[in-house]
Amino acid sequence: MRVHICAYYTLYFVHNVCYTMLNKRKGEVLMPIKYDKLLALLKEKGYTTYKIRKDNLISQSAWQKIRTGSGDIDTRTISRLCSVLNCQPGDIMEYVGGED
Repeated sequence: MRVHICAYYTLYFVHNVCYTMLNKRKGEVLMPIKYDKLLALLKEKGYTTYKIRKDNLISQSAWQKIRTGSGDIDTRTISRLCSVLNCQPGDIMEYVGGED
């Protein structure tokens, strides 16, 4: 019984470590997009976190990804932001990939 429990926790730990490393690698390598331009534009136009939530401008998860830079957002969100802010995608995001 102890062997099974020990093996279970070992596999659980290894899975979590590998999953965390893979997700970090995804965010850094596969989608090196920065949203600093968007944050500046929102601030310029008077959008606060409260107003974004109140007006339901974008989903809470997308907003969290933008603020923390932890992942990518989908094209529907980009389209909605461009429509509301009257801008082009290049005005709100920037590719900052490393050297290949």
